[in-house]
Amino acid sequence: VVTISEFCRQELLQYHAGNVVVTGEALSDSELFQPVPLAQRPRRERKTIFFLGDLRPRKGLQDFLAAAAIVYQKMPEVYFWIALKDASSLSSDLPIQIFERPTRSQLIDLYSSCDLFVSASWCEGFGLPPLEAMACATPVVLTDSGGVKEYAEDRVNCLLVPPRQPARLADAILQLLTDVKLAE
Repeated sequence: VVTISEFCRQELLQYHAGNVVVTGEALSDSELFQPVPLAQRPRRERKTIFFLGDLRPRKGLQDFLAAAAIVYQKMPEVYFWIALKDASSLSSDLPIQIFERPTRSQLIDLYSSCDLFVSASWCEGFGLPPLEAMACATPVVLTDSGGVKEYAEDRVNCLLVPPRQPARLADAILQLLTDVKLAE
């Protein structure tokens, strides 16, 4: 059996007694993911927080929206971008722009021009979007969703919080938005 992460290997070993090999995951478009330092990003009146996911509960969209509401109460000058795989009629009182089925190049532009990327997933075998954001030098807040531990190290290259805890997610978002040195 071949899998993408040590996290997945450990999960598979619970059900499969044979050999399970980790091949790893790579950024297939790594030449497109170019770091854009925060100081060189477009200046906007509002800081922009980007979330990428879908409507499946385990992707944490509702947790992100709950955290976003907390952030917005404390920092009303923020703006939220949400990219979804599926068409959605998401309703919210928050200042949100929805991107439906963005292309690869659009995703790279979103990663490279936002102030912060957030992943609120409950469980991931690897979790490529936070790594893509990191490759674009975007500060990242993500949940400890399993496979992300292959590359995510709290307070080294991201802020890592427990899944399903919107208040903790909001605290981490606010910390990175207000601590420029830590975000860099």
